[in-house]
Amino acid sequence: CLAHALRFAAWAREKGVKVALVHGLLVVDGGPARPHAWVRVALVGGGTLDLDPTSLDDVRADTHLALALAEARGPALEAGARWLALLRGAHRVVRRP
Repeated sequence: CLAHALRFAAWAREKGVKVALVHGLLVVDGGPARPHAWVRVALVGGGTLDLDPTSLDDVRADTHLALALAEARGPALEAGARWLALLRGAHRVVRRP
């Protein structure tokens, strides 16, 4: 999914469209949430639109949960790797009072 999102982002940038990479979770058919990446494009009239270049499905609140936003180049790969490591349990998140 990250490769699809990065390819789409590169294509969009060539066309002059502002685009960001979204790292998050995807739920398919009520299954478990899995790490996923998609893109957020800036609309000409203002606002943004999330697109999923991997599945071409609509990005909906009940299927896609955005966790982090990154530029769709260079450091985006590092951010994706960090999120995936966190989601795989490589790090422990502790909430302190």
